[in-house]
Amino acid sequence: MNTSLEIKLQPSRCYLGLLGLVYGTCAGLLLLLSLPAALRWGLLAALGCGLVMALRGMRSVERVERLGCYGGRWSVERSGRAGPLSHCDIAYFSNWLIVLRISETGRRTTRLPLFRDSCSRDDFRRLALWLHTFGSGFSAVGHK
Repeated sequence: MNTSLEIKLQPSRCYLGLLGLVYGTCAGLLLLLSLPAALRWGLLAALGCGLVMALRGMRSVERVERLGCYGGRWSVERSGRAGPLSHCDIAYFSNWLIVLRISETGRRTTRLPLFRDSCSRDDFRRLALWLHTFGSGFSAVGHK
């Protein structure tokens, strides 16, 4: 049985669109509410800071160029350098979004959102099938 999987990732327009929709809706609602001006501008500034942080997080997700599982060991490639994962499991799974909880050795645990447009259609299907079949049965350090 072939136990390897390699997915080439690309920036997601769905992720960017979802961020724009959420933050744009919140900003529009803040502008429509009858709030004191100082409070309104303070909340808009906080919302802007949240958007900047979300975009920075999106950029760190975009740095992951490749996700692979070879013989039960997960790895990611960032900026041309592959590194093993000490932890990888499913945080959320649906037909249009897969969120993986990953941590590289010596780094904190992060979530890697993979929208349908984050990779080719076939790669997304293969990843979904792989995760559906093996689920948490494949850990970052090998078979459980």
